[in-house]
Amino acid sequence: MKKSAASKRGVQDSGQQPTQQPDKVGWIRKFCGRGIFRELWRNRFMILRGEHLYISEKEVKDDRKAQEVFHLADYERSEELRKAKSRSKKNHSRFILLRCKRPGNSVPNLLFLAVSPEEKESWINALNVAVTRAKNRFL
Repeated sequence: MKKSAASKRGVQDSGQQPTQQPDKVGWIRKFCGRGIFRELWRNRFMILRGEHLYISEKEVKDDRKAQEVFHLADYERSEELRKAKSRSKKNHSRFILLRCKRPGNSVPNLLFLAVSPEEKESWINALNVAVTRAKNRFL
């Protein structure tokens, strides 16, 4: 009985594409512009895998279904974004992914709002590791 279960498991594994596990996955709020009276933040599902950041409106299993894909070699670093004097809870969970300042780089800076300060730190660390890995691959 163990042999059949093991062989069954092997068949399932061989049928799937070998894909790299995501470095980080989760829901986060992305800055989408300014409205008349306030900033517009939209919930987005993010997958950080290797050198790419995939962003979509819905939770997706397949990276190819993501609406936005950003190559992290075009970015410099991720850092906390905090205003000097603000009591807003949003103020403690904002972070930004800064683009490189080289000529011809047209990718946007990405501004995010995490659920908690701990989640923010987790995303900042994961993004910085991925940016460093992407830059070292090209050198």
